[in-house]
Amino acid sequence: MLISVNTNRVPDDDRVFNLFQQWANPKHQDHRFYLILYATRIKKSNPIHQATAARMARATRSISDHLQNVTSSPVGPASLDYWATVQARQPDTAPVVRPDNEAFRQLNFIDGKAQRHQQEVAAASDAARHEYTRRIHVRLNGVSVPIELDIQEVWQSLGLSGYGLRPPYRDRVLAPTDEPHDMADVDLEEEDAEMDKMLKLKLAVVKENENEDKGF
Repeated sequence: MLISVNTNRVPDDDRVFNLFQQWANPKHQDHRFYLILYATRIKKSNPIHQATAARMARATRSISDHLQNVTSSPVGPASLDYWATVQARQPDTAPVVRPDNEAFRQLNFIDGKAQRHQQEVAAASDAARHEYTRRIHVRLNGVSVPIELDIQEVWQSLGLSGYGLRPPYRDRVLAPTDEPHDMADVDLEEEDAEMDKMLKLKLAVVKENENEDKGF
């Protein structure tokens, strides 16, 4: 027996009661009942999409166009990836809105630190390059041509040390010293006194032995 129920309409209580009575009838104990329910699928008003690669690329282009048309602080790569992920999850008709949460602010801070670090590294590299750059003049066809030469490349090609072999000239530094004068050697005086004492004691013993031998 096939029973079809449409959930869009509220079924009559008597109809449901009659159906259960038929199912409880002993005559239908060997029969099978198939209950089919029809329900209308409710469409989501604000679906959340997956941030696929295609949607991320489309969101990135939309954000780039949005940043060109508005005046706002620039965003770094980490902030742009986060913004594109948030935008890619939104519906296709959703406007491009700059995120205003703690995660986006932290990523902006990280991007700012990374940009400053890159600038410092680039400045240090430029300074090092200028430090080891020397200008030499090469005569070509009777004309002196100035050429910027990287000293480090010359050192490396000639197998030399990576630093200047000629130190800059500087005067000899002599630390001031006190005038020389004699000082009493206290340790030696104590040793001399001890030696004199031992010598006198030995002389006394020798003299005493001599007196005994003479019969005094």
